[in-house]
Amino acid sequence: MSEFQLPYKAISHAEFETVKEKLNQVAHSIGQPLNADTLFFKAPFKEVPELFVGRRVFLQKGFAYVAMHQAVDSGGNAAKAGLRAGDQVLYTSSFFGDELWPADKLGFTKTAIQAKPDSVYFVVNRGAEVDVKRLTKRPAPPRFGRTLTEAQKAS
Repeated sequence: MSEFQLPYKAISHAEFETVKEKLNQVAHSIGQPLNADTLFFKAPFKEVPELFVGRRVFLQKGFAYVAMHQAVDSGGNAAKAGLRAGDQVLYTSSFFGDELWPADKLGFTKTAIQAKPDSVYFVVNRGAEVDVKRLTKRPAPPRFGRTLTEAQKAS
């Protein structure tokens, strides 16, 4: 999550499956059901002590498993960047090229975060709900990505 300057990366699906039961227990204890699309990060414990004190994370071998909404709500760098719980992601930068793709599923946004080696950009909506499935692809501003060569576009 380099865009939000968080000191950790999203966990893989395989790792999620190994700790899913424990994450379910934590989610149940704080009254927030675990959603299959919830994005989790593995953070060094020392980075999120306020979440541990509130018993809102699962700890294993010095790492805390933190849900995306917890990282945003906890006053970390994502919050400092202006993100808030409840923000709706409308567009996500593509893994390559210079397009913004409609973020109709959290899975796509999660994949973009995991697959892109550098920053991932989002266009978010705060307030009224938008039907993301009705959005079209659009060119991104130049700072969002590199331009594809003609050979790359052809393949």
